[in-house]
Amino acid sequence: EKTSSSSSSSRVLSIAECVQDSNRNSVVGVLVETQRGLDALDDILTVPELDLVFVAPTDLSADMGVHGQIRHPDVLQTVEDTARRIHDTNKRRKELGLSHVAVGTLAVTAEDYVYWRE
Repeated sequence: EKTSSSSSSSRVLSIAECVQDSNRNSVVGVLVETQRGLDALDDILTVPELDLVFVAPTDLSADMGVHGQIRHPDVLQTVEDTARRIHDTNKRRKELGLSHVAVGTLAVTAEDYVYWRE
């Protein structure tokens, strides 16, 4: 049972109201873990409701044959290229009135965080 958040009253929301509330407060995201996911990225980025793409470097490194080497130059380059593709697509999405798509990846150490922030 879900109740309204109004401070003046408390009532049980209908199923339709719960669905509307959930839809307003949902985040739609995908994980890109393989070359197949990278190949599908352009199609994925056409989803109007998409909010986030997370590039999973551990899985990606395994798919690239360098399992667990998330700082391998090829993995880093692939993550950077993917982020650039998403950034470029955000320009087109804005022109179409669609929401911005955030991009994320794994930062295990403070050095990783600094690297990806730059």
